[in-house]
Amino acid sequence: MEQNELQKLREAAASVPKQKNLAIFFGRAGSYFIDNVKYFFLHCVQHQPAFQCCFMTFTQKDATILKEQGLPAMWVSNPEAAGIMAKAGLVVSDDFIWKNNLLSGPCSQKQSLSSSGTAYRSRPSGFPKLIPQ
Repeated sequence: MEQNELQKLREAAASVPKQKNLAIFFGRAGSYFIDNVKYFFLHCVQHQPAFQCCFMTFTQKDATILKEQGLPAMWVSNPEAAGIMAKAGLVVSDDFIWKNNLLSGPCSQKQSLSSSGTAYRSRPSGFPKLIPQ
């Protein structure tokens, strides 16, 4: 994305009124559903009903897996995602890689929850165990 386009995008997003109760989450290293952001997201979904939460993923498959577990998730290339990201009053991230990935084409990433090297990602059936009882 050229600098000119990036500036226009920033200005457009800044002009959108923010919803203080809308929180979006990006996981570590390309928005993986791992580590602190995962647990904070799960806590907010389960114990903070005032927040409207959404975990943003860089693959459609990851969003589908999370949704199948009853979790609010969205693929960043979903047509509704840009509006949600622009309106978010709170953005939670483990790192800033998500910001660069959004600008360089997140859809081109091939890694997903079901294909990474970590144990729970290699077995989508393990997802129910991720949600604390």
